[in-house]
Amino acid sequence: MTSNDKTELTVGTTNNLWKWLAGILLLCVIERLTLFFNYPPVSLNDTGSYQRLAETILNGWLNYDGTRTPGYPVFLAIVGPDQSVVAVQMVMGVLITLMVFGIGYQISRHVVFAGLGALGHTLNLNQLFFETNLITETLATFWVVMALLGATWWIVKSDKRTLWLGLAIGLSASLAALTRPLFVYLPFWLAIFLALFSNGMKMKFDWRPLASTFIISAVIVASWITYIHENFYIWSMSSLNGFNMVQHTGYYFEYIPDKFASLRDTYIEFRDQRIAQYGTQGNAIWEAIPEMQRQSGYSFFEMSALLSHLSMRLIREHPDLYLKYVFKGWWMFWLAPVYYVKTNVPSYTLGEVFRYLVYCQRVLLVGANVLFLVSSTLALLLKKMRYIWKVTAEWGLIATTIWICSVFQALLDHGDNPRFLVPLQSMVVLWSLWIMYQTLSNRHVKGKSKVKSKPHDA
Repeated sequence: MTSNDKTELTVGTTNNLWKWLAGILLLCVIERLTLFFNYPPVSLNDTGSYQRLAETILNGWLNYDGTRTPGYPVFLAIVGPDQSVVAVQMVMGVLITLMVFGIGYQISRHVVFAGLGALGHTLNLNQLFFETNLITETLATFWVVMALLGATWWIVKSDKRTLWLGLAIGLSASLAALTRPLFVYLPFWLAIFLALFSNGMKMKFDWRPLASTFIISAVIVASWITYIHENFYIWSMSSLNGFNMVQHTGYYFEYIPDKFASLRDTYIEFRDQRIAQYGTQGNAIWEAIPEMQRQSGYSFFEMSALLSHLSMRLIREHPDLYLKYVFKGWWMFWLAPVYYVKTNVPSYTLGEVFRYLVYCQRVLLVGANVLFLVSSTLALLLKKMRYIWKVTAEWGLIATTIWICSVFQALLDHGDNPRFLVPLQSMVVLWSLWIMYQTLSNRHVKGKSKVKSKPHDA
């Protein structure tokens, strides 16, 4: 290939890239403007607690009760009114789309693949509707994807591996943890992976991620945990730790000792009512707290600390029951429901259209999740599959990050587990697109080789 050919190829690729970006941006803006003016902001069960803490922050952090990590309350305090929050979250949605495009393009160097990955995010109704919800998902997704973008940049661009980039990765991942405590593992995992696998899947140590990503993350996370401990005497990211643990152990609360009979029996009453109504005990603890306090005489934070202690005791004494619900929580993680309020849709007809679109999309997302589980497992076990699918260190980072999240969330909670995948759902879709892309490419190459090898007719 001559230098002129290379120049024409570069110009053609660049033009194609900008065409894809322009088209994706136009689609992003149109769909979000349509949603902004026709679908009002949605408050969920958790919204009130975040808004209350935002008011506390505006009042100088006086009496901040630690029931939530500060990421989203600070965001609400800065942005203000509900409509403004939705507008900013929609801008974040556009930026997330561009970051997904950036990750796909950095890894593949194929504009079409990167564009499909970006469309996989911006056409995901679940991601869109969460941008209208006054809840943490969009902000958490923003920080998670930004951290992964920085991490893939670190691996792909060896000349860009600076301490400043390492600090940016650690800061983004730490802000994800302060938004959703589930991601407390993320900054440390990114630091360790980059320290060991920056130069490919063969292990080679690089000290810089530990000196930047790991250290800044440790300072930020440890500072917050210390704040919770000093004020609420709990080593945790939240003063709600004990109540969250009951999401797991509440299923076998009967084994609580008689010494705490009033606490135990009160919760079981609320739990059984919840199961009878919804088929699950998920979130029964939040309804039971006032009555449990009245029956026991414990303060809110005393009860959280006590429930944390009792839950750890139940887990130690009944590991089989704990692991049973861990597995159920892990399985629920992949169910990919779409969260939206049908009554907020401006017309009945449009609501019915959305209902069918949501059903079709959920089938696609569950399919992507299953493909991820199967293909990532095969890639981990078989070197041949890693070669066929071109699973590089960047893909290894993305896959392991998703796998750790799936296990970690199941160990911590057994409630609304499907929501925990939302910040990483677009990475699952991106992986699944890559597997399909490589599989189709390999078939195309094999087909061509068979045609070339076919003997000509005499």
